Amino acid sequence: SDIRGAGTDSNVSVELHGDKDKTGALRLDTSVNNFERGAKDLFKAKAQDVGELQAVVVRKDNSGVLGADWHLQSIEVWHPELKKRYFFMCNDWLAGACERKLEGGK
Repeated sequence: SDIRGAGTDSNVSVELHGDKDKTGALRLDTSVNNFERGAKDLFKAKAQDVGELQAVVVRKDNSGVLGADWHLQSIEVWHPELKKRYFFMCNDWLAGACERKLEGGK
């Protein structure tokens, strides 16, 4: 998101929920400056096939010296087995240590 103060230095993970199964927590971390304001971050994760993706649970701790709150615009997931892309809108603030379930994905 490109809203003032939108970035975070907190640790972020996702859990993918499908019609067959769900993954455990997948930590999203590729560099020191992930989740900066206006940035689009790309992550690769290996996980079991969960089937048709139905929801993504986003978890954020409250770590980081500055800017623990985070404005998440959306999450996009590519499912290589099904060759399908899922899009989950949030467009909201995730404040403090929190968890948010994003549903839909169509």
